[in-house]
Amino acid sequence: EDKELFINLNIIGDGNEKNSLKRLSKELGLKNVIFHGRLFGNELSQLLFKNHLLVMPGLGGLVVSEALIHDLPVICSVGDGCEVDLLSFNNGIILENMTEINLYEKIKYLYCNRKELDKMKNNCKKALLTYNYDTYLKSIKNCLKTCEWNQYSLDFYLESKIKILKPVKILSVDIFVL
Repeated sequence: EDKELFINLNIIGDGNEKNSLKRLSKELGLKNVIFHGRLFGNELSQLLFKNHLLVMPGLGGLVVSEALIHDLPVICSVGDGCEVDLLSFNNGIILENMTEINLYEKIKYLYCNRKELDKMKNNCKKALLTYNYDTYLKSIKNCLKTCEWNQYSLDFYLESKIKILKPVKILSVDIFVL
């Protein structure tokens, strides 16, 4: 507990460590730690909108996107790689090797530099404009168009060289099987 910082820690979820974290919080006499359990929908949104920062110490998948939707900058460790794309808009911090010391330093920095935190909050939606369902589907369509064009080139080449191949139709993209 830092006398310089007064922050509330909202813990969301019912993971394996919940009970041990509750015990530790009680042993340390921390009154600013609130365990919410598993939340969904409006209840989750209301809580996220009330916060200033989301810390994800482990792997979280969609948690980063969920935070960005709620204008919450994220501090996280390295996960599956999605966080690198989503947090490349000055809207979060990725700690290669998250420790309690470097996590504390980043939280304290953002707590003491509200303009930087506000700038990060304003940048949260930028990632979602770049990485969303529409852009995802557009890249799949482009990929299929490229495959279709390459397939015609390959068809022409193969027809002139080899007659053994037979096409198998999958999603309008031909895959050749010997």
